[in-house]
Amino acid sequence: VVCFTIAALLFPTVAALAEQPETGVVLDMNNTYWRCFSVRGSEAARSAAGKLQFLYEFKPVLGRAKNKSLNKKDMVHTDLPPDDWRKTNFDDSSWARQRGSIYAFIKDKYQFKGTYFSAMLLCLRGKFTVDDPAAAKDMHLNLTFQGGIVVYLNGKEITRAHMPRGKLDPWTPAEDYPLEAYVNPDNQLLTNRGKDIAKHADRFAKRSRGISGITIPASMFQKGVNVLAIEVHRAAAPEIMFLGRTKKLFNVLHIKGYCWWNRIGIEDVSLFSKTHKGIQANTQRPKGLQIWNHPVIRLVRPSQYGDPNEPLRPVRIVGARNGTYSGVVVVSSTGPINGINATVTDLKGPGVLKASDIQIRYALKDGSDRRGKRQWFDGLEEFPPGSVAVGPKNGAAIQPVWFTVHVPEKAAPGLYEGHAVIRTSKTSRPVQVPIKLTVLDWTLPNSTDFKTHVGLVQSPETLAMQYNVPLWSDRHWKLVEKSLRLLGQVGNKTIYITLIRRSHFGNEHSMVRWVRQPDGSLKPDLAIAEKYIELAVKHMGRIPVVGLYCWEPSNAPAHFPAGAKNFSPGDRDILITTVDPKTGELKKEKGPKWGTPECGTFWKKALGGIMSILKKHGLEKSAMLGIACDYSPTRPCADDLAAAVPNASWIMHCHPYRTEIHKRPVGSLASVWGIFGTRDPAAGPDYYGNTRFHGWRNPFRVVAFPRAGNPVAYIGRTSPSELFRLVAEKSIVSQGRPNAKSPGVRGFGRLGADFWPVIKAKVSGRAIGRGQAAPLCGRFPDSHAGGMAMTYVSYYVLSPGKEGAISSNRFEMIREGLQEAEARIFISEALLDPEKRAKLGSALVKRCWKLLDDRVRMIIRSAGQRGLIGADWLWYGGLGWRKQSQKLYITAAEVAEALEKNSK
Repeated sequence: VVCFTIAALLFPTVAALAEQPETGVVLDMNNTYWRCFSVRGSEAARSAAGKLQFLYEFKPVLGRAKNKSLNKKDMVHTDLPPDDWRKTNFDDSSWARQRGSIYAFIKDKYQFKGTYFSAMLLCLRGKFTVDDPAAAKDMHLNLTFQGGIVVYLNGKEITRAHMPRGKLDPWTPAEDYPLEAYVNPDNQLLTNRGKDIAKHADRFAKRSRGISGITIPASMFQKGVNVLAIEVHRAAAPEIMFLGRTKKLFNVLHIKGYCWWNRIGIEDVSLFSKTHKGIQANTQRPKGLQIWNHPVIRLVRPSQYGDPNEPLRPVRIVGARNGTYSGVVVVSSTGPINGINATVTDLKGPGVLKASDIQIRYALKDGSDRRGKRQWFDGLEEFPPGSVAVGPKNGAAIQPVWFTVHVPEKAAPGLYEGHAVIRTSKTSRPVQVPIKLTVLDWTLPNSTDFKTHVGLVQSPETLAMQYNVPLWSDRHWKLVEKSLRLLGQVGNKTIYITLIRRSHFGNEHSMVRWVRQPDGSLKPDLAIAEKYIELAVKHMGRIPVVGLYCWEPSNAPAHFPAGAKNFSPGDRDILITTVDPKTGELKKEKGPKWGTPECGTFWKKALGGIMSILKKHGLEKSAMLGIACDYSPTRPCADDLAAAVPNASWIMHCHPYRTEIHKRPVGSLASVWGIFGTRDPAAGPDYYGNTRFHGWRNPFRVVAFPRAGNPVAYIGRTSPSELFRLVAEKSIVSQGRPNAKSPGVRGFGRLGADFWPVIKAKVSGRAIGRGQAAPLCGRFPDSHAGGMAMTYVSYYVLSPGKEGAISSNRFEMIREGLQEAEARIFISEALLDPEKRAKLGSALVKRCWKLLDDRVRMIIRSAGQRGLIGADWLWYGGLGWRKQSQKLYITAAEVAEALEKNSK
């Protein structure tokens, strides 16, 4: 995040910063934003004989054997910072921004937090301004850290601690910790749990190191911005850290992170002066109006602000043709923001991208945790707010502004430049924000042709309740179409037609209505279902999965029964909605009993009619019965439905890996336990097993239900937006079952699209915070889904806007991540096809495989791997993620060019 203070720009005589704190602190960890860059590499182990050994990055803790040694050239696995990173004028705008302790393994943050097995070097930059070096006094520095450090001011070393003298390499380890920092008196590894922490507090205290009272003479200051740079190195760990065992905790060994700690990190920094004369501290929000850059991969929170020592830089956007990409700036003020409005010019370069191709949106502060305490900006409204009030907690008004470009399919590649103009009131001076768009020479397929499976679930009933409109009225249909249009933009591949009421999706009535005939028989009214299918096809194309939601289990326990196959607690009664054709009155009734002749006739009418509608759109093969879960329908029930639609397969959303129900095929599986995570392609198959998976090629449509416990990712509503960006690619490179022959996972599913919290009720599955509104999914006790409840994950990725569903930060990250996944698929398809691969040439083939393998490592480091490595969003944010996207698209362009050139 980079910024400038408008008050300082327009009125140089006005102090840009708020009054300085009386403490004299100029920089600290909790109130200063630090620019951060992390380097990942081989783990360092110290043998009993004192020999230093570097291990592989991933899976370093095996508990069974030592890893193979590496040469020095293989020790560093990620990019190093530029040589001039310690200097004042270094551009660190692409680095991540962080407040608070970094990587440090401190009290109350032990369990599963901060376990990054391969962090070997950490670089931090903190800034403050000196107005008058002659008037400034000496400063003093205190630090608490883990590992070893070297500190610089304006590029000159001030001090170092727990590090050797002389030149340091990135892999140079800090001084070893004593063995007592790792083990208890019985020589067992310390577990990062409350009892051990309390019992062996003295041993945990040995992990913290510190220096204090370091004097920085005023002669080292320079007029203007000064930079305090901190370089942190990891300490090697004794062998026992890697090979030692401890008592089982919840049936998990310490390799899950119970005993691990990083031996690198910053706990606290305090740079202070007895007087602020001539110095501007950087520990609080600046007064006045600010406009500052923010990365789209990070959510904006009300507590954030721009560093007043950093200038406003251009909004930089990189993308391929026929893709959609965004950039953002944040407007903030310590007073109300009135009349904010943004406009854009055309972008000019090799051609002209019209301003009409750029969408301007204003983020809503509508994201919050389950108790509503932590908030963030998520929804992207198409209309500017009339005014933005000062928040009671943060003392500022905040308004992120998004610029989203849809790159035309025929756009010439190159750099396009223009600018946005932001106005905040009739009397304020407009501010120009430069926009730079780099268009790369590769064309994305249309979203309806994406190969990655996206299974977002739309909720018509939620729309009706949110906007207080009659269900299936003209106004309601417009709202439904707006949601479906957005889902089509990310190539959503699943829709559901509810043939029963009170399903887990929370529908009080079904889409299929039944009309009682004079002879007492029932005739299905399919008008609603038919129109819904037509709208979905209009915006989503040839939908591969059309779920015919016609079954729920009866009295299902909370969780999957271990070891059970095709287990069924029984079939719930067939709950239907009847309608009076004259009055339109709806009644809740029950259909015939399962296993009776009447039941077969009943379902042939409804399902046969649906199949006729689907056939008109060429979707008859997309029809799937469902939704089976951890519990299957009984054999008589399955027979009734199979007789009605003989060729239809089943949809299953469950924990294990299932391919059939009563010898009838499963056509689409969203699984938790049946998904196995990505593996490290750096090591050979003799060590890690098969490492390359190509899920889109799997003939079986298995997708990840990214619930807690799924190694692909846990995508909750409060998950970082970076996880939404990576979930598509992480899914398609993950293993579909514990079998080396498995092609992999097709994508992800069973996430909510627009299940907004519209009721106050207890729902099944993960609890909703007390007093908080709940979504419709799981609201009926008889539709209990246990561990497969949609409330376990993100039950909406769209946001409620003024006139219907709108996009969100998380939805845009899904979109951009999907586009990158499709670029990966394009490259992979050329590599996997012998004829195409021959046209690329050996050099390009080698570079392509390296790029794709590097991206798998990037995903593992960033999104994490359950039991192996913690998610490191700090590393991902400082990675230069935009640069990684650019490399991917450039490589896709090279592949396309080679295929075209060598096909002539």
